[in-house]
Amino acid sequence: MILKLGTEESMKLALAGGKGASLGRLVRADFPVPPGFVVTTQAYTAYLAANDLQPRIDGILNGVDFAYPEQVERETARIRDLFRDAAIPKRLAGEIREVYRSLGDDPFVAVRSSGTAEDLAGASFAGQYDTYLDIRGAPALLDALRRCWASMWTGRAVAYRHRHGFDGEQPSIAVVVQAMVEADVSGVMFVGNPMNARADEIVVNASWGLGEAVVSGLVNPDEYILDAKTGKPKARRMGDKALTIRRGAGPEGGTVRVPTEPALQARLTLNDEQLEELAALGAKATAFYGGLPQDLEWALSGGRFCLLQSRPITGVDFSR
Repeated sequence: MILKLGTEESMKLALAGGKGASLGRLVRADFPVPPGFVVTTQAYTAYLAANDLQPRIDGILNGVDFAYPEQVERETARIRDLFRDAAIPKRLAGEIREVYRSLGDDPFVAVRSSGTAEDLAGASFAGQYDTYLDIRGAPALLDALRRCWASMWTGRAVAYRHRHGFDGEQPSIAVVVQAMVEADVSGVMFVGNPMNARADEIVVNASWGLGEAVVSGLVNPDEYILDAKTGKPKARRMGDKALTIRRGAGPEGGTVRVPTEPALQARLTLNDEQLEELAALGAKATAFYGGLPQDLEWALSGGRFCLLQSRPITGVDFSR
């Protein structure tokens, strides 16, 4: 039920979910990806069965009228309460603790949901489910795992599945656990410009600290438009980067949001050499995925770039 990233099984969508399978392939191909493991969809199924959750979930959903958003929110909250009160089977919890210890002595980890229906042609589930950063210690990890599973059942996620015709399918989820990168700078990169559908441009958004600030839209990041062939900047726009997300001081980790120092707000996050290196990494990932333009999350720590996620850019036709 637990798979190390980079193994053959970790690259299977049905076991590792979209995010996990993509990271498994990148690790296998020696991309700079933090080490980690996947708690597979089989573990989620075992958790449901051990606590007899699925019949109770179905019973709640059968009474939901999706024409009334308030009812959807109220009833899905009941489902999430079931997850909060249900125990992870002892054998599964023991396996997770053992693999977690293989990453180090109580290391900080990122705990990311990985749905099996992510990034489909007609519906993208990216951002629908939860992520928890800088988690430390087995008890905190197991709690974050349970919360990731429960995030399958937010009102937003359930309504989205209903709206896109997934009601008849049994949704499932894996969870990726990776060594946490204490980022100096991080953000997202689009290998292909989604704003004008130009395949010969790369767009990079960057901010100080952890990339959750950029991904969640909490900051106005620096934006760079790069030439896809050379990686050289064609345009730069400095954002205010007013907020920085960084590691909290508590024993179980977690993150805090703090105001960015004025001197850092007034500085660009990346220089030209770093942008060229990042562009080359993005181009390599896109080539690895058969030339399909990629939406990547990345981090810069100690002068080195790493990839945290790679998925196809959806909703843009780059063939024009």
